[in-house]
Amino acid sequence: MLEIQYPNSLYDYLEPLSARADEERSSRIFAVSTAAEALDHCACVKEKLKSLMEKDRFSKGSAAPQVMTTINKNGVLIDKVVLEVRPGIFNAGLFLRKENPSGKMPGVLGVCGHSMNGKAHDDYQAFAFGLALKGFGVLICDPSGQGESHQFKPPLNPTWEHSILGKALRCSGVLTASLFIHDAKCALDYLCSRPEIDPEKIGITGSSGGGQMSFFLFALDERVKCAGVSCHMNRFRDVFRNETPTDAESTPEGLLAAGLDRPDFAIAGAPKPFLLMATEDDFMDLRSVKKARNEVSHIYNTLGYPDRLHFSVAPGPHAYCQESREAMYAFFTQEFMGREDAPEPEFELLTDQEAQVTPTGYVLDLPGAKSELESLLETFPAPRGVTPEKIGSFLREALEIPEVLPDAPDYRVARNIPLTQNSSAANFVLLTEPGTTLRPVLKLEVDRDTPVIPGYRSATLHCAHLSAFEELFKRSGEKNLFVLDVRGIGASRSAAGRGVPDDFFAPVGRESFAEGTAELLGVPLAGGKVRDLLGAAALLKEHGVEDLTLSGRGMGGVIAAFAAAAVKLPVKRIILEEVPASLRALIAGGKFRLPNSCLPAGMLKCFDFPELYEALKSAYDVQISISEDVPPEEL
Repeated sequence: MLEIQYPNSLYDYLEPLSARADEERSSRIFAVSTAAEALDHCACVKEKLKSLMEKDRFSKGSAAPQVMTTINKNGVLIDKVVLEVRPGIFNAGLFLRKENPSGKMPGVLGVCGHSMNGKAHDDYQAFAFGLALKGFGVLICDPSGQGESHQFKPPLNPTWEHSILGKALRCSGVLTASLFIHDAKCALDYLCSRPEIDPEKIGITGSSGGGQMSFFLFALDERVKCAGVSCHMNRFRDVFRNETPTDAESTPEGLLAAGLDRPDFAIAGAPKPFLLMATEDDFMDLRSVKKARNEVSHIYNTLGYPDRLHFSVAPGPHAYCQESREAMYAFFTQEFMGREDAPEPEFELLTDQEAQVTPTGYVLDLPGAKSELESLLETFPAPRGVTPEKIGSFLREALEIPEVLPDAPDYRVARNIPLTQNSSAANFVLLTEPGTTLRPVLKLEVDRDTPVIPGYRSATLHCAHLSAFEELFKRSGEKNLFVLDVRGIGASRSAAGRGVPDDFFAPVGRESFAEGTAELLGVPLAGGKVRDLLGAAALLKEHGVEDLTLSGRGMGGVIAAFAAAAVKLPVKRIILEEVPASLRALIAGGKFRLPNSCLPAGMLKCFDFPELYEALKSAYDVQISISEDVPPEEL
């Protein structure tokens, strides 16, 4: 059926916010004109990054690192190591070094990008062997969701695994990037503890997601003396403009809101030596990487250390290719050995069996091991004794919504759309945030053109799950029924986000692209959805509705529940259909549909859905039909 569409409304809403954040940040960088100002700027950036990226603290595992076995390949000794990075959470790694080294060696922490086989990926093995044969001690470990640290059987794409974990962490108020940083620092602890390693000569390198973790630690860990970053340091402004969805640890909530971006991690570590590597055909967009290089270069030049910032561009796609690896070898050998040794030596890669550390290829099968989600749920016990007042207060703060019903918004009347043989859907476009492109749409079944919202005494306001039009069609004939598409739903379902399936509930997809951008900017998308619903309720009240029933289905039911718990609404009855029984149960089950875009961050620190429903029952006449998860995509 033909439907009014506003598929770019969320993208266009976020566009000026993204542009403003970028312009303000860039102007601060290029306003720095003296070495003293540059030092102050670097210190300020580092302080902000530490406050944001290391706000969460994690306990370290108590088990000592265990060398499972040692093999020899290419004249390189390789210890197969298991590290307990957090209680019950293990990483598998390989420590490589030449046979019979003379004296202490400089060490390099190699960080894996988003590869299914983690440390066994050809490019990552290659840089590890190349460095080891040049006299470095190299440790490379599988991050959570990759290689032997996959959290699902059979394993999922690492980007999806990271984002599934990220959804659960966000519900608990934990920054996903903080967890990955903690684990990488535990690997760095082990590298520095090796008797072969000189802890005063530590570098870090990686590509893609490994490049990201490399610049994270370059900024946040003083033990890292220099970094070689491949295929990652672009700018979020360009990520947004190119509609490139990213996963959870790559989208730190509040980073742009704090006036920061990816290049600031290099700036925070200045003037330590830094090598930025790019490829010509990378989806990271070479134009953006060059902009990042220019920002970082301005600070290094102003500090008086232009020779400590290096830049390399290789032909080809997104990869840690040989040309980039050789630029990295030259960089590290010059910094740590006083000689430039660029050519990659010849070597034979490990077979899958040789690269495997654990008996089964899964750290989850180790004695005492826990999954990430099991560990998380133990950290946040079920809430107890939470009051309706506390839930309301939490929601108002987390979602940035008012304490009372707002004034009725203005609206415009769009064309009617045929609904049945004898009726059509009237479309009232609500201007809940004037001056923006947001287009929540309120629909009503009518038998003729309706230029104004009818003044019924009694009516139902229903918040749709995925499409107000489809739900109005299914309930055709029901009198005085208004069905609402909040922002990002139905008429304004986002079309932005490339290279992903058009599955609303995909862990990394169009909806997560909009939500991730909003989180970077410090804009709670769920709060906007609640404000849209509040605006619709205020509008119906202004038009004379005295007996209002509020209902919602699936995600719409969740939004309706949040609205009614946060604000005393002029409604007598609340009907919630197919709403989740428990967020904790969803997390325990692993993959779940309910998206971040209709949840407040840190919700489990205050309440779960059972407490929310009880709070509503204390204030309204409530009917609830519970489901395991929100309904799936409707075909």
